[in-house]
Amino acid sequence: MRQFLVLFFLLLLVPRFHSSNQCLASKNDKTAKKYLRYNGHPSAIVLETSRRKVHQITTRILKIFLEECLKYQNVSIVIKNGDFSKSSSNIHRLSGSLKNDMLPETTINLEVWVPPYDNVIGSISDYNITDYGIGGPPVRFGWFVPTSLLLLPQMDHWRFFTTSENAKYFKLPSEKMNNVLKSTRKPNSTRYYCQEYFCKNGLYTPNRCKNASCATLLAGFSDVTAFIKDHIERLKLYVEVVWVGPHLQQIVSDMTFELAKKNQTSLVFLTWTPSIMVVPGEPVHTIVFPQCEVYDKSLINCQYDMQKVAILAWSKLEHYANPIHKALLRIGFDLLTYIEIIKLYRKRAHQNSINQDQILYEIAREWLLANRQSTSNWARSDDKTELYIGGIFPLTESNYNSASIASAAHMATNAVQRSGILENYKLKLFVDDGKCQPDVVMKVFINYIIQHQFNKLVGILGPACSDTVEPLAGESRHFHTVVISYSAEGSSFSDRKKYPYFFRTIGENNQYQQVYLQLLNKLKWSKIGALSADGHKYTEYLAHLQVLLRKNNITFDFNNKFPPQENIENIKQYLQDMMEDNIHIIIGDVYDNIARIVMCIAFEMGMTSQNSYVWFLPSWLNSDWYDTDKYNKKNNETVWCNTEQMVQAINGYFSLSHAPYGPNDSLTNENITVKQWKEKLKNYSFYNRRNSLSEYAGYAYDAVWMYAYALKKLYDENPTYLLELHSENTTKRMVEVLKQTNFQGVSGTIQFRNQASRISVVNVIQCYFKNISDKQMTTVAVFHPNNLINDQEPLAGLLSLNESLIHWFSPGGIRPTDGILPPPKCLVESFKNLVGVKDCEVALVIANFLGFGFIGVVLSFIFIQIYKVKKKELEQIKNLPLLEGRLDRWEIPRNKLVINRKLGEGAFGDVYGGEAYFDEKGWIPVAVKALKVGSKSEEKLDFLSEAEVMKKFDHKNIIKLLAVCIRGEPTYTIMELMLYGDLKTFLLARRHLVNDIQSQYCREANEVSSKKLTMMALDVALALSYLAERKIVHR
Repeated sequence: MRQFLVLFFLLLLVPRFHSSNQCLASKNDKTAKKYLRYNGHPSAIVLETSRRKVHQITTRILKIFLEECLKYQNVSIVIKNGDFSKSSSNIHRLSGSLKNDMLPETTINLEVWVPPYDNVIGSISDYNITDYGIGGPPVRFGWFVPTSLLLLPQMDHWRFFTTSENAKYFKLPSEKMNNVLKSTRKPNSTRYYCQEYFCKNGLYTPNRCKNASCATLLAGFSDVTAFIKDHIERLKLYVEVVWVGPHLQQIVSDMTFELAKKNQTSLVFLTWTPSIMVVPGEPVHTIVFPQCEVYDKSLINCQYDMQKVAILAWSKLEHYANPIHKALLRIGFDLLTYIEIIKLYRKRAHQNSINQDQILYEIAREWLLANRQSTSNWARSDDKTELYIGGIFPLTESNYNSASIASAAHMATNAVQRSGILENYKLKLFVDDGKCQPDVVMKVFINYIIQHQFNKLVGILGPACSDTVEPLAGESRHFHTVVISYSAEGSSFSDRKKYPYFFRTIGENNQYQQVYLQLLNKLKWSKIGALSADGHKYTEYLAHLQVLLRKNNITFDFNNKFPPQENIENIKQYLQDMMEDNIHIIIGDVYDNIARIVMCIAFEMGMTSQNSYVWFLPSWLNSDWYDTDKYNKKNNETVWCNTEQMVQAINGYFSLSHAPYGPNDSLTNENITVKQWKEKLKNYSFYNRRNSLSEYAGYAYDAVWMYAYALKKLYDENPTYLLELHSENTTKRMVEVLKQTNFQGVSGTIQFRNQASRISVVNVIQCYFKNISDKQMTTVAVFHPNNLINDQEPLAGLLSLNESLIHWFSPGGIRPTDGILPPPKCLVESFKNLVGVKDCEVALVIANFLGFGFIGVVLSFIFIQIYKVKKKELEQIKNLPLLEGRLDRWEIPRNKLVINRKLGEGAFGDVYGGEAYFDEKGWIPVAVKALKVGSKSEEKLDFLSEAEVMKKFDHKNIIKLLAVCIRGEPTYTIMELMLYGDLKTFLLARRHLVNDIQSQYCREANEVSSKKLTMMALDVALALSYLAERKIVHR
């Protein structure tokens, strides 16, 4: 039945085309001829094509169509060679002169390659160019290997070519290579097919290939594939390239046949696909290369990634040749059409006796005659242009009652058409089954992109499930496509940077935060827990709820996520943990099959409403989700509780739900009440009455009207917006218009307050049972959001609770408690009484404040003392550079100083004897005073100060400073060396000779004679006098 329903949708909604308009003219057709008239004069319509055969054929198809169906004259074709992967060249030729109002060089190009990173197409509004959307299937360059020559499994990866040992498998034998080289030169010319600077005799050979075996890569024309040189160098491949021009197809065909016989050498060639050489599905393997974003785009250019094929034309065709403009809006070729054209060409390619241009025209006419339906569609002259909404519905997913959702959306498109708000356009709906599976949804979206109607696709309606929205909403921004979902409530989609073009007519579950907060406060519950399956987008709001409740003094410590698989032991453990923590208020955000297991375990553990537990479960569960007797048989589930026990387990649970419909008496866009609208939907032609009315039907209906109002606004501002639906400017403007949406819809007030999510009314519903077959749903509370558009808290609002409507099943029928135990005795009871406060926590805060305050005072005192010491040291350190600077000219290199013995020890460190070299004196004995390594700044300052004073001395009886070594450690001062040591030691060693008659004539006695002693005293006195004159005291 579901398959029949899908087929019925498609037959009803997809446009039907008739072939009554046989536009291919006969010779006797006397229809009036048309001209492109510009500035009052007939002008040529120049169709631009390339050397690509399929492009040439489609261009001839267009030429015949314009001449014989639309009756335009003076239509010509011009071939533009060169790098056709660069759209900027095409745009330059199509734009004409922006200043001189002149005709462009070419008028229409059916196949402009647009790489995914190319921003030129996005800015064509700056030129006289219109983007008519997708012209053909996506194209790309590639290295290809015939399947019959794929000798090793790993040969289809680019890393295979990074070693000479592997690359030799693709090296052509000498005799084959000699034959290939004969095709590198143009006929009757000395010029090669590769005239680039890096080519020699039509080949490019990397330096690494001169002494190593390299693969032979065959290519066509270098002006198109010269980029390969950068690829080979960047990836360091052992590959040489041979350009053979138009001979590539024939050479590859012959070589494949010949090499397959020997099965020793493989073959690799460079071309694009789809093309006459490579068609998807044929026995050819593609060499896998890294994704383009891995490398610098300016070097690699992402040539191996899929590139969009766009139809670009001179923008003034809309005004000066409107029939051509309308036809271009409908023209497009899909992959099957390309394959059909390629097959036609291959049949005739061997007819060398016929002029090549004639062959291409014959193929074009043959295709046109076989596809009259397409040409009739291109040429039809409807007054209204069709625009499409891509509807993605869960047609085979029973949870959503999808028939009524799709019916409501289709009913909305009909209502929009009847309203006349889109005077020149007809809004239609595509219906596709997304199955609530991400991969299926993306496949549907890709199909929309590759269809020629994509340029008329207003946006996406859907999908339904939150888990399928994320990939679609993320990818849609790359194609400038708006997505409006009617049921995805996940909070993460409100990120406008990640999902700039995403909207939803249902409110996001992030709005539940305020509902839970106010509901818990009104019911005097201050402790809560949650249980959810990991990996689901729907439950992401729980993390935000946890933060909000904690800020408002509500305990929310248990937010448990278990694996999405049915892990019963994990669920039991989580419920056991919550029971031990005395959590009685539980949020269970789980899907149907997990919900049955959770509530069955809860029943066994006694965690039910009869034992004062309160459960919050999702509102979107199936109406009979608890019927385990049914689902155990239907889905082969093994839930051990029967349906009667499940009813006891869930009796009295609550759900939060966005209000699906406005008040029954409120008027809708069709000027009927909501109640009348519901009846109308039930009577709609393909509505399945066996299913109940889906709560998401109203959201889908209102989403269609959102699109309609936005299109109306865009058209009123600038009609060209609707001609460029997927340009960045149009999409951004549509987003701004959608943010300002404000109307009364079926689901209530549709208002976004400049956000992505609709702000809606939220109902709190209780589900209870009078008996096992009598299920009751009662709205016990309603949350009304603030109506102020500029409100700083868009999620804020007011909850109205009618507790008298709630059925409590706890003992005595009273409201259950939240399980919080009485507070323990205060640890600082005496102090609390002393300071006169009632709250123990306040007393603890005061005690901590006083304690930390005392500690702070002590630490401050210590800090001040340390600061003073450090300040003094800092002042001394500041003086060091000045002092060192004044001693710079006394510095000698350390390699001119030799220390050979220790003389003694001073206040600052050891004193040594040694020799120093001076330029004017040579090596002389010196005394070296060393400052201890690691001395404090104060000690170093004193040490250098002494040297600073000594350098000023110039007296024969005072030791002179000769030099210093202060760069590095240890620091040295170098002075004159007194060979006999200090005076005191000298005299003490000879005091026994004084007045000794027997020794008075020896040399030592003479040294301490009265005359000598008198002279020593005089010398000391002169030295002290010298110091005194300079106000210096010797210690």
